[in-house]
Amino acid sequence: MYIDHELSERLYELTLACSDCERKDQLARIFSDLVCPLLPHRGVLLLLARRKEALLKIDSHIALGYEDEATANALSIESTTNRKALQYWLSTGIPLVIDLPADSNTVSSREAAEIQNLKLGRIAAHGVLDPRRQLGSYMTYARVDPLLPRHVVAQRLRVLTPPLHQAFMNVLSRVEPVVQPTHKLSASEISLIKLLAAGKTNAEIAKSRCRSANTVRNQLATLFAKLNASNRAEAVARAHHVLIREEN
Repeated sequence: MYIDHELSERLYELTLACSDCERKDQLARIFSDLVCPLLPHRGVLLLLARRKEALLKIDSHIALGYEDEATANALSIESTTNRKALQYWLSTGIPLVIDLPADSNTVSSREAAEIQNLKLGRIAAHGVLDPRRQLGSYMTYARVDPLLPRHVVAQRLRVLTPPLHQAFMNVLSRVEPVVQPTHKLSASEISLIKLLAAGKTNAEIAKSRCRSANTVRNQLATLFAKLNASNRAEAVARAHHVLIREEN
């Protein structure tokens, strides 16, 4: 794979920055200052996940400029079933570049609906898997510059991902464990979590639950406090852990 001189210099700078990265704010600057010039995008979601056959468990995530609804959708994935693009990447390790509607045949109807409904634009994704393809990182870029040729996007994903994976792992290793909530969730709260995971707005939640917008805001505030969550994505992720613990 040919790498021009300018890209080589930028990659060297990126590698140094990633090796020294220990905090989320440093990681955010790496993406804004070093990655964006090479791979223009608006929002990236980094996931650390493990899988067993078709089952998928997301252990950690970092969202940088990625909408809460899109993050919540990603964190709610529990299986690769109906995730055609994700299945393809897991089996081949080839970077994904998705332009709809041109690439409709490479994604499932569910994936296509999420990309279109959440206005994520052009999607690019790649990551690093362990040799057994059971544990790894997965980085999804939203609203990637549509003028950048596909082969260039794929090439840059290949060379950028390894140092970014290292930085991501560095940050996760230094994050203090979040105290998981111990309270059980009520049926009403579980219903609310499902609406959040589906990307529903406050107005849509209010309509479906026959409640006022103020009531929904209060319910969300109470739920976030109960889950030690600061936003919708965190609430969905932590509720998922609570429900798993209750099942066990």
